[in-house]
Amino acid sequence: MSYEIYLTHMFFVLGLVRAYQAVGFSERSAWICYPVALLGAWLLGYVTDRFLSYPAERRLRVLFQKHFFRK
Repeated sequence: MSYEIYLTHMFFVLGLVRAYQAVGFSERSAWICYPVALLGAWLLGYVTDRFLSYPAERRLRVLFQKHFFRK
């Protein structure tokens, strides 16, 4: 799942930064964003892993076994 977090974390982080700037929080309250960013990036990575990576891997395994490892 680390690769999915690596690939998708910036989508969440950039959205969080925009929301932070739009609300107008001060720099002193920026520490609040770190746990939110960690949790959000982890959740987005988990969802990507669970609903995109694993299903794609299963389908590709079946496809490769059918076409390349015929008995």
